[in-house]
Amino acid sequence: MTQKQIRAVRERLEGELDRLQTGIERPRLAESSGDEGDQGQAMQEATLAAGAAETFWRRRQEIESAMEALEAGEYGICEDCGEKIAPRRLEAAPWARRCVPCEEEREREGGGPLPRNRAA
Repeated sequence: MTQKQIRAVRERLEGELDRLQTGIERPRLAESSGDEGDQGQAMQEATLAAGAAETFWRRRQEIESAMEALEAGEYGICEDCGEKIAPRRLEAAPWARRCVPCEEEREREGGGPLPRNRAA
């Protein structure tokens, strides 16, 4: 990758981190009055907030890993098979760690990573 391409990817990843951080820091809603309706709504909001926080931390970790790969000169290389990840996939998800075939296989297998340089 050229230095210009590296800068562009880094800026996109940093922008995604900023967007995630802004989303997780949304202001909290007013305290409930204590009636059953407010308590139910508060529980629902807490559940949604917990899910959002989990998504935030997982995506943040993916973005940070992509930034480390970028610095190491390994960005855009599938961590399972070692082949290049398609540019269209990286445009859609610049934090992608696997090519589409490896990601699909990983999902079919239940999410565990595949051995590096597996036979095709």
